[in-house]
Amino acid sequence: MQHQTFSPADPSALNPPQERPVRTYNRVFLDMTPMVDMAFLLLTFFMLTTVYRQPAQLSIQPGESQTQRQGAGEPMGETPRISILRDGRVVWSSREGEQVQSSPDSLFNAMRTGQFPAGETPLILSPEAGVSYGQVVGVLDGLYLLNRNKITISPAPSDSGR
Repeated sequence: MQHQTFSPADPSALNPPQERPVRTYNRVFLDMTPMVDMAFLLLTFFMLTTVYRQPAQLSIQPGESQTQRQGAGEPMGETPRISILRDGRVVWSSREGEQVQSSPDSLFNAMRTGQFPAGETPLILSPEAGVSYGQVVGVLDGLYLLNRNKITISPAPSDSGR
């Protein structure tokens, strides 16, 4: 056996090379099946045991009828209809029952002078197909300025019978 001597002049003798430790990874296998089973069991349990609130009952108060509002002496008429045509004119029925075609301004003047049913009488506004949104808004604005705010917008009856 050969004997090694320590020599301070040899720098490699002070720091001998060391081997790096090899890392070993321990692989852990987790089976996720039981956790997924529990999640679906809990989800099913809560879905089946949930009690939903019963729908609230609405109490509807019917309004007064046309005969009560108009009084016993006045005849009950048909709801006035204002039709808006594509060319900008309006068609309406006067108090005498005749059909009048005019501009919206003439309709508003007739309302001011009493030729058109006044007061709180509801109106039906019927724009023809193809009438622009601006025309409808113009008539609605004029009716609003005359304090006519009970308005139903309904399409004009078609001549084709559909």
